[in-house]
Amino acid sequence: MFTNKRLQRGIIIVALLGILSFALAGCGGKEEPKKEEIKYPTKPISAICPWSAGGSSDVAFRGYLNYLKKELGQEINVTNITGGNGSIGWSAAAKADPDGYNMALLTFDILTVEAQKLAPVTYRDFDIINMFTNHPSVLIVHGDSPWKTLDEFLEAAKKAKQEGKQLQVGVAGENGLWHQAGVVMEEATGTEGAYKYIPFKGSSDQLAAMLGKHLDAMITSTTASKSHLEAGTLRMLAVMGNERLEDFPDVPTFKDLGYNVVYESWRVLAVPKGTPEPILQILREAGKKAFENPEFQKWAKESDIGALYRDHEQTVKFMEEQYPVVEGIMKKFGLLK
Repeated sequence: MFTNKRLQRGIIIVALLGILSFALAGCGGKEEPKKEEIKYPTKPISAICPWSAGGSSDVAFRGYLNYLKKELGQEINVTNITGGNGSIGWSAAAKADPDGYNMALLTFDILTVEAQKLAPVTYRDFDIINMFTNHPSVLIVHGDSPWKTLDEFLEAAKKAKQEGKQLQVGVAGENGLWHQAGVVMEEATGTEGAYKYIPFKGSSDQLAAMLGKHLDAMITSTTASKSHLEAGTLRMLAVMGNERLEDFPDVPTFKDLGYNVVYESWRVLAVPKGTPEPILQILREAGKKAFENPEFQKWAKESDIGALYRDHEQTVKFMEEQYPVVEGIMKKFGLLK
């Protein structure tokens, strides 16, 4: 009897060890295939641009994707889903299947949306592929405007304020990047309260209003406006960056003129969080090759998109460091509701 009990106990222990080993093997999970072992992509990819068609970010995004699709060997179809400072497009993109067939353009204002708590979406809802542009904001007036210099514009702003008026300044997105750049400019130039900011869904709408002389000025990037700046239809008064723009060397920075105004933006390629690691590796390698393609570099320079590459780790670190700065500026100037 004693022997039988010992035997039964032994059998039970062996069985439990077997079950435990099986369970541990199960917990380890099936190893994820290496990127060399998967076929991707095998069909067209969808991409969401949260800004209006024909605007600066749309132009830059579609231009970059033209070279990315050559690396991937598949079409990338862009849909513009605008509104809510980009939050509507980003919310849709974050909820898309993380299967490698859904992409999104992230821009500076995803930080604005988080600070505003405008929608439950942040850059942390995405896996980052890479950053591909970084560019300064600029102040632009119509070519027929009487203001030839920044100081002439600032004098007009002060005069308007004294008369109980405000200059109309176009910005893409309410309380977003360009609006924030504007309030930073106000403080640095002593023109607080001299402007009324007119929000647009994107820089294409903003540009149309500027060309139609429905605005006194606009704050934007140069991408969508470049041809008009070169033709003289529009005039750039100053650059909100540390350096002058290579294609417009005669236009001073605010710093050149004694005003500490630096406000820059960026564009990032991303996919929904949870995209398999092998696919992320393929996309990140393709994204770098696309950026380094000499033809892309030539197009990027001609289009003045501010081409700059940061890999996914550098990009995440950059956004982590920039978010508290953006939140602080919005609090300081009362842009958080």
